Amino acid sequence: MQSLSPGLFDYPKSIERKEYIFDEDDAGNYNQFVINKNYSLHLDTVLLANEMNLMPPRRNKQHYDFLYYAVKKRPNRYSNWHKFEKELSLQTDIAELYNCSIAKANEIISVLTEPQLDALKEKLAKGGH
Repeated sequence: MQSLSPGLFDYPKSIERKEYIFDEDDAGNYNQFVINKNYSLHLDTVLLANEMNLMPPRRNKQHYDFLYYAVKKRPNRYSNWHKFEKELSLQTDIAELYNCSIAKANEIISVLTEPQLDALKEKLAKGGH
């Protein structure tokens, strides 16, 4: 019977439960960036994640081993990742219209009068077809 290789989120679980699963042959799913991001979301491991970010590039096994031995056992360490949603705002619409940065769009808004802003909002209004 063939065993399944660990998935990306199996590695943090194994680190937290102290169940060593790293195998050089099955390390294809190991992503140091994602693992560091996972540990940067918790107060008790944020400094460890930062330490890994400060180090020069290392092999996946070295990265896993450091976290495996440094992170305290705690099986219920879980949090949702913040996901950015596209904001539809006046600043982004102006930046798109005039092909400028958000900072420039804020400057444009600050110098416009109320009637000019209303006219611009009308111009930028996107109808739903």
